[in-house]
Amino acid sequence: MVGEVRGGEALDLLKAWNTGHPGGIATIHADSARQGLDRLEQCVSEATATPNRAHRQWHPCGGVYDSNARG
Repeated sequence: MVGEVRGGEALDLLKAWNTGHPGGIATIHADSARQGLDRLEQCVSEATATPNRAHRQWHPCGGVYDSNARG
């Protein structure tokens, strides 16, 4: 379990999730689930010069993306 992801540590998080162990949880703030994934990619890009690599890192993770709608 990881708390809030705000920067380049997102790359370490995705690497940990891709080690073959079941489960993983973290939080990230955004206005929607889709924007959360975009934000995660942006955070990973802070640790690497190749943003497309970020997409390849999180895509195999699968999982559930929960969005708390503001109403």
